[in-house]
Amino acid sequence: MLRRLRFAVARVSSLLERGRFESDLDDELRFHLEMETEKNQKLGMRFEEARARAVRSFGGTIRVKDEVRCLRGYDRLDALWRDLRYGARSLVQSPGFAGAVVLTLSLGIGANTAIFSVVYGIIVKPLPYGGGSRLVALDRRVPGLKLDSLPFSVREIDELREKSITLESIVEYHTMPFILLGAGEPERVQTGVVSASYFEVLSVTPLLGRGFVPADESPDAEPVLLLTHDYWRERYASDPEVVGRLFEMNDRAHRVVGVLPPLPRYPDGNDVFMPISACPFRSDEGFVADRTDRMMSVLARMKSNTTLADVRRDLAAIAAEQRRANPVAYPSSRGHAIEATLLKDELTLRARPTFFLLLATAGFVLLIACANVANIHLSRLLRRGPELALRSAIGASRGRIVCQLLTESTMLSLAGGALGVVLAWLGLDLLVGFASRLSPRASEIGLDGNVLSFALALSFVTAAASGAFPALAIRSPRQDRSWPIIHRAPALRAVLVVAELALSLTLLVGAGLMLRSVASLEGVDAGYRPQRVLGMLLDLDWSRYDRDRIRDFHRLLLDRVGEHADVISVAVGRTVPLDSAAAPLTTLVNVEGCQHDRGGPDPMADVHSVSEDYFETIGAHLVRGRGFSRSDDHTAPMVAILNLTAARRLWPGEDPIGRRVSGPDGLWHTVVGVVGDVRHYGLDTVPAPSIYVPIAQTPLRVANLVVRTKTDPTHLIQDLKGIVHALDPAQAVSHIQTLEEARHQDLTPPKLTSSLLAIFAALALLIAAFGLGGTLMLEVSARTRELGVRLALGASPARLRVMVLREGIALAIAGLSLGLGSSLISARQLQDLLFETEPHDPLTLVTVSVLMLGVAAIASSWAARRATAIDPLTALRSE
Repeated sequence: MLRRLRFAVARVSSLLERGRFESDLDDELRFHLEMETEKNQKLGMRFEEARARAVRSFGGTIRVKDEVRCLRGYDRLDALWRDLRYGARSLVQSPGFAGAVVLTLSLGIGANTAIFSVVYGIIVKPLPYGGGSRLVALDRRVPGLKLDSLPFSVREIDELREKSITLESIVEYHTMPFILLGAGEPERVQTGVVSASYFEVLSVTPLLGRGFVPADESPDAEPVLLLTHDYWRERYASDPEVVGRLFEMNDRAHRVVGVLPPLPRYPDGNDVFMPISACPFRSDEGFVADRTDRMMSVLARMKSNTTLADVRRDLAAIAAEQRRANPVAYPSSRGHAIEATLLKDELTLRARPTFFLLLATAGFVLLIACANVANIHLSRLLRRGPELALRSAIGASRGRIVCQLLTESTMLSLAGGALGVVLAWLGLDLLVGFASRLSPRASEIGLDGNVLSFALALSFVTAAASGAFPALAIRSPRQDRSWPIIHRAPALRAVLVVAELALSLTLLVGAGLMLRSVASLEGVDAGYRPQRVLGMLLDLDWSRYDRDRIRDFHRLLLDRVGEHADVISVAVGRTVPLDSAAAPLTTLVNVEGCQHDRGGPDPMADVHSVSEDYFETIGAHLVRGRGFSRSDDHTAPMVAILNLTAARRLWPGEDPIGRRVSGPDGLWHTVVGVVGDVRHYGLDTVPAPSIYVPIAQTPLRVANLVVRTKTDPTHLIQDLKGIVHALDPAQAVSHIQTLEEARHQDLTPPKLTSSLLAIFAALALLIAAFGLGGTLMLEVSARTRELGVRLALGASPARLRVMVLREGIALAIAGLSLGLGSSLISARQLQDLLFETEPHDPLTLVTVSVLMLGVAAIASSWAARRATAIDPLTALRSE
C-alpha cells in the first residue's frame, strides 16, 4: 500500500514538473545520440553519416519521446488537455446549449447543496462538545401512563451515581425563570440550574472568565452566574467587562464569573446558568429528601468501551431495584423505567423526518435535472452527427469520442455546481430560520468544507449521470466507416422524458398532500377567537410573593387593567392558546364514587388555573353550566370546569355538573361547568382532557395576563406594562404577543415545509415540461421531410397538430402511470407529517394528474405549432 502511495505521489509530482521533465528528456536523448555518433565515428564514418546512422539505430527521437511520455502518463494528460480545449471551444460556439445545461444543473445541485448543508449541520456534524458521541440523555418512563420523558428527583440522581457501572460524570439540569435586577428595567431571564461539573462533562471551556467549580455547590458559596453567548451578545453587546459584575436575583447578589462560547440552545433556550446551590428550589432540604419531587433532567457520559445497549441494560437493572425497594413511589400498575438516548439523536429528533423528506425531494429534482440535461445532450449529439462521423473516419475510437463527450459534460456540471453553490448561499438564511424551529443546532448550519466537497462530488456524479445516456447512443462504425455512429437516440429520449414526468408527478403528489394538510390545519377550529387578544407573561418573584400576595397582585392587576377604556375583558391564566413556551401540566385525576379499573390506564388531565372571564377573554365557548365568578375565591368551596374531552372521558354519557374530581393532593373540586375544547399546545394536537380551576383557589406565581381589546392590542403594550410596574416596579414583563401571532407562528413550520416541497415540485414539473417539449420539437425537426410530404399530399395542419399532440400525450400518460405507482408508495412516508389528510387522498391524485396532463398538452402544443409551420416546398427540397 505504501509503495502504491509513493508511486502515485511520484506520478503527480512528475505531472506538475513537466517542463523540467521535457528539458531533462531532451538532454538525455542528446547525450545518447552524441555517444552513438561518437561510436560510429570511431568506426571510420564521417560525422554526417555517423549522426544519421545513430538516429536510425535509435528509432527516431519523436517516437522515443512519445514512448517515454506514455510510460510517465503524459499521453493521458495531453489527451485530457486537448479534450478540455476542444470542449471549451465547442461550448463557446453553443452558448444556448451551455446556458440551458448550466442553469438546469445549478437548480438541482443548488437545491441539494442547500438542503444538505442543513442535514449536515444538524444531523451529521459532530456535536460541538468534546467526546460528543459518548454523551447520553436519560429519561424516566411510566409505561402505565404512556409517559416517555419525565424528570428525576435528587434521590434518584444520587442512586444513579452510586449504582451505574456504565456511566460516569452524571450531571443534572433543570431550567427556571428568575427576575434579574441591576441592568436597567427588570428582566425575566431563563436560567439553567446545573451541577458544577456540567460544562466539564460537555468539555466546554468558557469564552471569558471561568466555569463552575465544585466549591460553587457549597450552600454558603457566593452565588455565581455564567452568561450564554447569545444573551451576552444581544443584551450586553459582547462587552467583556460584564465578567465580574454583580446582579440581583432572588434577593441575593449574583456575580458573573464567565461567558460561554456559542453552543446549541439545549435542552432549553437559557439566558444564564447557575449552580444548584444558588437555586432556592433545588437547595431546599425538603425537596432534596423527597423521592417524588422530580424536576431535573440528567446527562451523562458513557464510559470508554461501553455501548448504548450496555447502558440501557444497566439502567434497566437500576430501575428494577428502585421498584423493589420503593413500591409506593413506583406503583406496579404504572411501571417505572429509565431510558438512555444519544445526545446527538436527542438534539435532532424533531428535525429528522422533515429534513430527510426535503433532502429526498431535492434528490428527485436533481434526477429530473440530470434526465433533462441528458436529453439536451442527446439532441445536440444528433446535430453533431457529421462532426462525430468525421472524427471517427480519421481514426477516433468509440472510447475516444465518449471521453470527449464526458469531458464536456463534466465541464458543464462543474459550472452548474459553482452556480448552484451561489444559489444555496443565497437561500441559506431562510433555511437556518426554518431549521431553528425544529432543532437547537440551527446555528451550526453553513457552507463549510464538507458541504462544498459534497457539492463538488455531486457535480462529478451529475456529469457521469447526464453524460451516460449520450454515451449509450455512440457505437463503433464498420471498417468502411460508412455507418452512422449515433443510434437509439429517439428511444433514449423517450425513456428520459417518461422518467422526468414520473418523478415530477411523484413530487407533485407529495407537495399536494402537504398543501392539503396545511389547508386542513389552517381551517382547524382551535376553540377560541384570537382576534384582538394580547398575552404577556408575568413571573412573580418567589422570594417576595406568597400565596396571599399572589392573589392580591392578580386581583389588583385585573381591576386596574379592566378600567382601561380600550379593554373589553381581561383575565389571568396559566397559559394562553398556542404559546410556544407552554407545556402541559398533566396530573392524575380521581373521580368521586368511581373505582378506577387498575387494568387500564390511570385517568390523566391537564390542569389550568384561570381567573373569571378567562373563557370570555380568549373567546372559548361555555357549553353548559356556569363560568367562574369573583366569589370563587380561597374562602369559597373549590370548583372546577371541564373541557368536553375530559367530561366525556371521566363521565361518558353522563352530565358531570355537580360531580367532584380531585388531583393527587386529595382536594375535591365540584364541577360547575363544561367548556369547549381549546387547542393550547398546537393546532395539530388532539385536545387533551383539561380541568380548569379558579386561580384565586390555586394561585400561580407564573401566569399570563390575557386582554381582549377594542382596537389593535399592540397599541396597549406600554399602558399595560405601566400598570404592572405601578403595582410592582421590580416586576418583569415578557413573552408579549397577540394570539393571532401565536397562531401564525404555530402554522409557520408546516407552511414552510409545504412551500419548499411545492417549489421543488414546480421546478421539477417545469424542467420535465421543457424536456417533453424539446424532445417533440427535435422529433418534428428530424421528420421535416416526412411532414412536408404529408402536407403536400393534402394532410391538414390540424391533423398534424393532433398527431404531434398524440405523441406528447402518450409520453405523458406513460409518465403519469409510472408516477402514480411510485407516488402511492412514497406518500406513505409522509404519514407522520400530514394532518387530517390521507396519503392516498383521491382529490390530490386527480388534481395533480390533471395538472400534469395539462402541462404536457401545453408543452406538446409548442412542437405541434412548429409542425404546422413547415413549408412543404422547402421540406421536399431538403436532403
